[in-house]
This record gives sequence, C-alpha cells and structure tokens, in this order.
Amino acid sequence: DVCAQLASFEDLPIAGSLITPPYYVRPSQQGIVEFYKEIAAATKTPLIVYDVPYRTGVQMELETLRRLADIPAVCAIKDCGGDARKTQALIADRRLSVLSGEDHLIFSTIAQGGAGAIAASAHLHPGLFVEMYRALNAGEIERARAIHHSLAAMIEALFEESNPVPLKSVLGELGRGHGVVRKPLLAASPRVAKRAREEYEAVASLSNLFSRA
Repeated sequence: DVCAQLASFEDLPIAGSLITPPYYVRPSQQGIVEFYKEIAAATKTPLIVYDVPYRTGVQMELETLRRLADIPAVCAIKDCGGDARKTQALIADRRLSVLSGEDHLIFSTIAQGGAGAIAASAHLHPGLFVEMYRALNAGEIERARAIHHSLAAMIEALFEESNPVPLKSVLGELGRGHGVVRKPLLAASPRVAKRAREEYEAVASLSNLFSRA
C-alpha cells in the first residue's frame, strides 16, 4: 500500500511525496482526511496533496483541503482541481504552498501568490518557466506576461493528446530519453508530434528575447 511504499523510500533524499486521494473507490470527504492522516503518521517525508479529480474521480472540497492543512506533514498542494475560487481561497489561507498543476494556469496562480508549479511542459525550456516565476515575484508583470504568452501555444500542443504523450515525443526527438510511453497510452500521432516539435522550436526562436543582460 501507499504507507509501505513510502517506508521503502525513507532513506532516500526525497524532498516530498506527491499523493493523490484514493482513485476509483470515491471515498467520502472524511475518508480522504483519514487517508492522509494515516500516511502522515507512517512517514517523515513532507506530503504534497495532488488534487486532480479528472484522473481520480474524487472531488476534494475546500473545507477538506483546509482540514488536510492542519496535518503537520502536509505542506503543499498540486492544484489541478479546476476551481479558480478554491485556488484563490487556498492561496489566501497561506497554510499550504499552492503549486499549479495546470500548466496554462501557472501565470495566474503565481500572480495571485501561489508558490510555483509542478509542470509537465517545463521539461521543455525550463529556464523560461523559471524566468516567468522570478519576474512575477519581482513584480515585473509585463515581462512575466510576455513569457507566459510565448509559452502558451507550446503548452496547448503538449496537451493535445494525453499527457505525457506529446511531451515524450519531443523529448525523444531531442535525445532526452527514448520517447516511448507505456500502454494503454500510444505514441503521439504524426500530426500532434509535428505540431509539438514545431511549437517547441518556435519558443526556442523567441527565448533570446527574454534573456537578461
């Protein structure tokens, strides 16, 4: 189970563990709280709650997330919940570090005071994602907005088919890994693979515009 897996990692230099609520069984809100309490009691590793209802089938309510914030081991949330009001409330609450899990919402999450992101698309041009983060935290809104818009088409292309299929395709072409996904995922269609690579290259041609002197 999850507790046993985490126990096997205790001696590794892990910064934190990203944990979804149980999928398929659709537990109650109280069941979700008890799940995280049990995990927190079984590990010394900081826990990041992964709120991703379109993959788990479990909707975590705002009050549930606030209760999870009371658990000392729970330090952050990867926010894929798709509820802007819930995101804003969690940022305002300040007890959890709110990390955008929706790549197209990184700009808005950080602009509101979010702590950052866990972003699949940041495997490509990671320096630009870091620069957008730094610009936002420095109050350089126009610069951050320009970077955000420069990345938008690439991010859209990388999610045209199930993540990480288009991303793996580009990484494979760049020699960063083998580019293969495990079944039941299938390789990117030729059109999607071509578009993802083209958008990656388009960002590369713009990246010098955002370099600092």
